[in-house]
Order: sequence, then C-alpha cells, then structure tokens
Amino acid sequence: MGDVTYGACCIDDFSAAALGADFLVHYGHSCLVPVDVTSIPCLYIFVDIQIDVDHLVETIRLNFPAQQHVQCQLRQTTAHEAVQQQLQQVQLHVSGRSLMPAEQVASAPPAAAAVPTQQGTYPTNVPAGAEASIQQQHQPPRLILAGTIQFSSAIQLAKQRLAAEYPSLAIPKCRPLSPGEVLGCTAPVIQQDADALVFVADGRFHLEAIMIANPTLSAYRYDPYSRKLTIETYDQEGMRVARRKAIQAAAAAKHWGVVLGTLGRQGNPRTMQLLQQHLQDRGAAVTTVLLSEVTPLKLAAIGHIDAWVQVACPRLSIDWGEGFNKPTLTPYEAMIALGLVPGWWEDIEGVNRVQARTDPYPMDYYAKEGGVWNSSYHKGPVSTRSKQSAGAPAGAAISTPRKAVAVQ
Repeated sequence: MGDVTYGACCIDDFSAAALGADFLVHYGHSCLVPVDVTSIPCLYIFVDIQIDVDHLVETIRLNFPAQQHVQCQLRQTTAHEAVQQQLQQVQLHVSGRSLMPAEQVASAPPAAAAVPTQQGTYPTNVPAGAEASIQQQHQPPRLILAGTIQFSSAIQLAKQRLAAEYPSLAIPKCRPLSPGEVLGCTAPVIQQDADALVFVADGRFHLEAIMIANPTLSAYRYDPYSRKLTIETYDQEGMRVARRKAIQAAAAAKHWGVVLGTLGRQGNPRTMQLLQQHLQDRGAAVTTVLLSEVTPLKLAAIGHIDAWVQVACPRLSIDWGEGFNKPTLTPYEAMIALGLVPGWWEDIEGVNRVQARTDPYPMDYYAKEGGVWNSSYHKGPVSTRSKQSAGAPAGAAISTPRKAVAVQ
C-alpha cells in the first residue's frame, strides 16, 4: 500500500477498496480489526519470532530465585526484595538498569545479582550480636509474563518450563488480544497480587502501556536480541499531572476540534460520532478534521479551536500532549472534561482521592470490555455509561454533565 503501518490498527481496507483491490493481506500484526468488519476480505499473516527461550527461562530463575527455604535474619527477605536491594549496584543501560549481562547467564552470575550464598541465604546486614536466624517457608515470587505479539509463543513456552517452580506465574489477557499480548494503547489490568512483571520486547512503547495501567507493579524488560534483563521505570505522577492539567484546561473550551485518524482503522467513526453528539448537546461549536498523521504543526494551523480531541492514537496525547499548543485529549480524557465520566483521581461523587497520582489510567483503547470512549471494533452498538469508575464497562445511562474538579 506504500503507507506507514504502525500496528494492527493501521489495516487500510478503505484505501485498498478505493484502489479496486479484491483482497487485502496484512502482514505482521494480530487480528485487531475483525475480518467480518473490513470492507473487503482480509488475511492476517501473523509473525512468530523464535528466540532463545532457554536463556529467558534461566534469566528469570537467576533474578527471581524460587528456593523453597530462605534464611530469615531479623525479618523475612523475599527473592524479589533482594533484587530490589541490589539495584543501585547494577550497571546502567540506555533503556533501564541491566540486571544481568547475557553471556553470564549460563555461567557465573554478576556480583550485583541477587543469588543465594553457598548456605542458601540472602546477604543482609545483621547487627553484631544478633540472635541466630530461623528457617521459614518461602513462597516463590509471583510473576507476570507478557510481551509483544511476535514473542507470544516464546512467552507461553517459558511459562510451561517455569510452572513447577513458580506456580502463581500468570500470563494476562485483554480481549480481543492474545494471551500476554500488549499494545501501545491496550493493556490488561493485573487483578491478582504480583511481585513483578517480566515483559518480553525489544522496545519500551508497548511495555509503557501496561505500566500505565498497573502503576504500582515493578516492571522488568527482557530484550531477546541483546539478551539482557533491565528494570524499567515510568514517570507515573508526571504523566497524570500533565494529562489532568490538559483535561481541566479543555473543560472551559467553547469550540472543539474533533480529529478522526484516517491511518487505516486507527480512528473509529463510532467514537467520533459519540463525541460529536456529546459536544453538540453541551452547546459547543464543533469542527471535524480528518488526518492520517496528527502532529502539533497541523493542529496549530487551525487557530480558532480551543481544545482538540483526537480519535486516532491515545499515545499521541499521553506521550506528546505537551507539544501541542492547545489541549489535545484522548476520547477518555474528553469525556472527563465534559463531566461524563469521573477522572482517575476522583471517586463517583467527584471527590479527589489521596492516591490519585498513582491510580490506574485506563489503557483500553481497543479492549472489548473497555469504556464507552474506546475504539474497539469487537463491540456492538454504542451504549452510554454511568459514572461508576473510569475503567468500568459500558452499561447504564450517562448522568448530567458536571464541572471538572480543579487541581488542588
């Protein structure tokens, strides 16, 4: 087709049909847009990249030991805590801090890795004259395995090999995605207690989505090409502060611009129409723009708009929102600005929560059970939604709009 394809959302059946094509082959991504939705027959060619699963498995075993007994000195020290205590000594890398050089996995572990001593204990600082330690039963670390779609089979195989040692190891699923699959805009919310996420990918973009959706979960990235495990961090509070300011700035807008992304199926017309209706009901002037690439320069050229909502890629707003000269919101954020759904920082009554700056921010743009604001092609007709919580499924009628709560 000769156009950029960022992901499965960019399947361009409309352009293919306009060119007179009878059949479309989309190579490299999962079936995000169902074949019974595309305007012409479509064939998805999945890509499965074979990696060294043995190396991945040994990396996990080394950095998250699953010994049945550990020596408790003054307090219980879990394997995961031991890793955390050693992080400051670990070699720095561009995308994070390396826990383990690849060539050392099968031989000797690096000095900074958290591994048992010859006596099977973890090094701890014990005050002089402390009482003898006692043995306690230790539960293996509760791990989550996920990654990008091309490593899906490797993730499943790794789980099989680790299941006996890590009985609570889980691979999450966010329908309609495959088990363990994460998109840059769509990620599962981990419902169970977990100590750490091990994410298999060669970049951070998809990992950041699941980190945003699970802000308190420790995240590690295994790069199958460099064969390194790194600890990853994300400025959860900074992102939420920036997005909240944009939402509250847009709440007073008189003239809204609605952008429908035309890069394949990135923008769902159903979501655009829902937003247009809510804005019109509010009495706001609305200008609708169709763009294949949403950039600050293009939107700045339309100067009479007070605030934008882009139905394209939510990461445009989350990652680069501060680069736009006017508030540029996602559909979810626009519904907060219009008072249709509560912000992640509010309860149902609109009262600020103490922990709001680390509350989960919905990353459910294509999730089948996502909010009414999302662009899933696996849903039926649009149904309105009650103000229950920012991540609750659609269902009841939307209540009367209210003003946004000011930043404290």
